[in-house]
Amino acid sequence: MKHLKKLSFGVFAMIFGLAIVLTQSAFKSTNHRASYTFYYDGPDYSENEVKDPSNWKLGTQSCGTPTDNVPCTILVDDDYVDNPTSPTALDPDIDLQATQHDTNEYYISGSDDASMEITNRAN
Repeated sequence: MKHLKKLSFGVFAMIFGLAIVLTQSAFKSTNHRASYTFYYDGPDYSENEVKDPSNWKLGTQSCGTPTDNVPCTILVDDDYVDNPTSPTALDPDIDLQATQHDTNEYYISGSDDASMEITNRAN
Protein backbone atom coordinates (compact mmCIF):
# COMPACT_ATOMS: atom_id res chain seq x y z
CA MET A 1 0.00 0.00 0.00
CA LYS A 2 2.88 2.33 0.88
CA HIS A 3 4.48 1.69 -2.53
CA LEU A 4 1.20 2.31 -4.33
CA LYS A 5 0.89 5.71 -2.61
CA LYS A 6 4.42 6.68 -3.64
CA LEU A 7 3.80 5.52 -7.19
CA SER A 8 0.48 7.34 -7.56
CA PHE A 9 2.03 10.54 -6.09
CA GLY A 10 4.87 10.32 -8.64
CA VAL A 11 2.44 9.83 -11.53
CA PHE A 12 0.30 12.75 -10.30
CA ALA A 13 3.38 14.99 -10.00
CA MET A 14 4.49 14.08 -13.52
CA ILE A 15 1.03 14.79 -15.01
CA PHE A 16 0.79 18.07 -13.08
CA GLY A 17 4.24 19.16 -14.29
CA LEU A 18 3.40 18.31 -17.88
CA ALA A 19 0.12 20.25 -17.64
CA ILE A 20 1.98 23.33 -16.39
CA VAL A 21 4.51 23.15 -19.21
CA LEU A 22 1.82 22.76 -21.88
CA THR A 23 -0.38 25.58 -20.59
CA GLN A 24 2.52 28.01 -20.18
CA SER A 25 3.96 27.34 -23.64
CA ALA A 26 0.57 28.21 -25.17
CA PHE A 27 1.01 31.81 -23.99
CA LYS A 28 4.52 32.46 -25.26
CA SER A 29 4.69 35.16 -27.91
CA THR A 30 6.19 34.45 -31.29
CA ASN A 31 9.01 36.69 -32.38
CA HIS A 32 7.69 38.28 -35.57
CA ARG A 33 10.36 40.11 -37.49
CA ALA A 34 9.72 42.91 -39.93
CA SER A 35 9.88 42.19 -43.65
CA TYR A 36 10.43 44.63 -46.49
CA THR A 37 9.57 44.47 -50.19
CA PHE A 38 12.02 45.57 -52.87
CA TYR A 39 11.42 45.76 -56.61
CA TYR A 40 13.97 45.36 -59.40
CA ASP A 41 14.97 48.65 -61.07
CA GLY A 42 18.13 47.70 -62.95
CA PRO A 43 19.23 48.69 -66.47
CA ASP A 44 18.86 45.15 -67.88
CA TYR A 45 18.34 41.52 -66.83
CA SER A 46 21.96 40.36 -67.03
CA GLU A 47 23.24 38.20 -64.19
CA ASN A 48 25.46 40.90 -62.65
CA GLU A 49 22.71 43.54 -62.70
CA VAL A 50 20.03 41.22 -61.25
CA LYS A 51 22.37 40.18 -58.41
CA ASP A 52 23.45 43.76 -57.63
CA PRO A 53 21.66 44.91 -54.41
CA SER A 54 21.85 48.56 -55.53
CA ASN A 55 19.43 47.75 -58.41
CA TRP A 56 16.69 46.86 -55.93
CA LYS A 57 14.50 49.70 -54.60
CA LEU A 58 12.31 49.68 -51.50
CA GLY A 59 8.65 49.52 -52.51
CA THR A 60 6.22 47.43 -54.52
CA GLN A 61 5.55 46.87 -58.18
CA SER A 62 2.84 45.03 -60.08
CA CYS A 63 4.34 41.78 -61.32
CA GLY A 64 1.44 40.35 -63.32
CA THR A 65 1.38 36.57 -63.57
CA PRO A 66 4.38 35.17 -61.68
CA THR A 67 6.76 33.21 -63.89
CA ASP A 68 10.51 32.62 -63.80
CA ASN A 69 11.62 34.89 -66.65
CA VAL A 70 12.92 38.13 -65.12
CA PRO A 71 12.97 39.56 -61.56
CA CYS A 72 10.13 41.60 -60.10
CA THR A 73 9.98 41.77 -56.28
CA ILE A 74 11.55 40.17 -53.23
CA LEU A 75 10.34 40.23 -49.62
CA VAL A 76 13.29 40.11 -47.21
CA ASP A 77 13.72 39.88 -43.45
CA ASP A 78 14.97 43.01 -41.66
CA ASP A 79 18.36 41.32 -41.16
CA TYR A 80 18.98 41.91 -44.88
CA VAL A 81 18.35 45.66 -45.13
CA ASP A 82 20.76 48.53 -44.53
CA ASN A 83 18.93 49.88 -41.46
CA PRO A 84 16.20 47.70 -39.85
CA THR A 85 14.51 50.65 -38.12
CA SER A 86 14.37 52.81 -41.26
CA PRO A 87 15.44 50.80 -44.32
CA THR A 88 16.29 52.42 -47.64
CA ALA A 89 18.30 49.67 -49.37
CA LEU A 90 19.19 46.00 -49.36
CA ASP A 91 22.19 44.95 -47.32
CA PRO A 92 25.11 44.55 -49.78
CA ASP A 93 25.91 41.18 -48.15
CA ILE A 94 22.53 39.55 -49.00
CA ASP A 95 24.21 37.50 -51.79
CA LEU A 96 21.36 37.43 -54.30
CA GLN A 97 21.46 34.39 -56.59
CA ALA A 98 20.28 34.45 -60.19
CA THR A 99 19.34 31.71 -62.62
CA GLN A 100 19.43 32.06 -66.39
CA HIS A 101 16.10 32.05 -68.23
CA ASP A 102 17.19 33.09 -71.70
CA THR A 103 20.17 34.70 -73.39
CA ASN A 104 21.14 37.57 -71.08
CA GLU A 105 17.94 37.22 -69.02
CA TYR A 106 18.22 36.13 -65.41
CA TYR A 107 15.75 35.93 -62.54
CA ILE A 108 16.18 35.75 -58.76
CA SER A 109 16.37 32.21 -57.41
CA GLY A 110 17.67 32.67 -53.86
CA SER A 111 19.83 34.57 -51.38
CA ASP A 112 21.32 34.33 -47.91
CA ASP A 113 17.81 35.09 -46.55
CA ALA A 114 16.29 31.59 -46.48
CA SER A 115 12.83 33.05 -45.76
CA MET A 116 12.93 35.48 -48.71
CA GLU A 117 9.79 35.46 -50.85
CA ILE A 118 10.54 35.85 -54.56
CA THR A 119 8.19 37.02 -57.31
CA ASN A 120 9.58 36.84 -60.82
CA ARG A 121 7.56 37.82 -63.90
CA ALA A 122 7.32 37.42 -67.65
CA ASN A 123 9.37 39.82 -69.75
